[in-house]
Amino acid sequence: MNKNAAIWFVERHILEGRKDKVAFREAWQQGRELSYGLLHYKTGQFAAALARAGIRREERVALLVLDQLEFPIAFWGAIKAGVQPIALNTLLTTDVYQAILFDSRATVVVVSSEVLDVAMPAIAASPFLRTVVVTGENSSGENISLEQFIENCKSKPAVECSADEVAFWLYSSGSTGQPKGVRHIHDSLRVTSETYGSKVLGIREEDIIYSVAKLFFAYGLGNAMSFPLSVGATALLFKERPTPETVSTLLDDYKPSLFCGVPTLYAALLHHWEDGGRSPQASFRRCISAGEALPAEIGRTWKKRWGSIFLMVLGPRKCSIFFSQMWPTTFNMERLVGLFRDMIFVWSMNRAMTLRPNERRVNFWYVGVRLPQIIGINVQRVVRHSKGNGLAPVTNTPSEKVGVMCIVDVPMTCSRFPEFG
Repeated sequence: MNKNAAIWFVERHILEGRKDKVAFREAWQQGRELSYGLLHYKTGQFAAALARAGIRREERVALLVLDQLEFPIAFWGAIKAGVQPIALNTLLTTDVYQAILFDSRATVVVVSSEVLDVAMPAIAASPFLRTVVVTGENSSGENISLEQFIENCKSKPAVECSADEVAFWLYSSGSTGQPKGVRHIHDSLRVTSETYGSKVLGIREEDIIYSVAKLFFAYGLGNAMSFPLSVGATALLFKERPTPETVSTLLDDYKPSLFCGVPTLYAALLHHWEDGGRSPQASFRRCISAGEALPAEIGRTWKKRWGSIFLMVLGPRKCSIFFSQMWPTTFNMERLVGLFRDMIFVWSMNRAMTLRPNERRVNFWYVGVRLPQIIGINVQRVVRHSKGNGLAPVTNTPSEKVGVMCIVDVPMTCSRFPEFG
């Protein structure tokens, strides 16, 4: 059976009658819309264009694309073709782009015209790139526009793939040196959507979701791409910098039911509204926070104002760790420690985060596991072994429990940059 992720996330919706439903909407004045039917057709055209350009399966296409319709077209078009898209941060410097392009050996780059000035020196220096596609402008020299790239191409179906073939890459932030490439498999997209997206976030077909985090972040890629596409929902895309003013306008104009933010923005929004800024007439079914611990006062004030349930998401691009205050499930520490023993420890970034202010802190090891799975447990406290080679439980009283932890893994391999140390 063909396990190409594009079949489930893109092609399936045509058979299920969502051809005319909006999949993506650009949330700015004169922004465009992309229906599920057009997403299916355009991604097939992009896949065919890659083949016409001589790009082979398992080669890489770098995406330096802002949050606009061209991103999902290129991302899913590459996956349909068996080519591996690399979602890159559009705020990096030229030297970092050069290092990534050399490390990934990408043969195609799709770049937004707004990023071109910074990216072009790195693009010109790459010995592997053969095709440069620019969004937002016509052909210039050897560069072609996305419209020209897919012109006269017949839409192509997804190629045959196994569940554990590499689907796409993400790069780390580079906090320990140069950014490191991480390869994610086709099945992981569906697993995280069916577990966290469906069972924790509870996303529904009728939802409209807006993620402050951009699509090149794992947090944004799930919130605004894989999770909404998994159920046939609608995602809002916003290419500009999210400020209290612009986000307030977006929330008022487009009224998302799911809002995915970060603590600093939640605080800035509340302060903006308290100072008389435009307050949106919105109704959030659920809100998500990530990136750092959400201060208790911010969470309480936001919930009092909107009445929405908060989920806190922790985790890097390698795997995702989701914390929620929602589920009163049975805690089994022995099962947790046993599952940790079965994990492959990728690197030992030992970080402490406050799950709830004035409560215990938890030390994390970021890990990737052998097989996709989700674990729902009632968290008490987990700490490192004294020798630093594992995890050990610490007994707490029931009053010290801090919520529910769901560990969703993303099987991976790392690029040539050393991951350890």
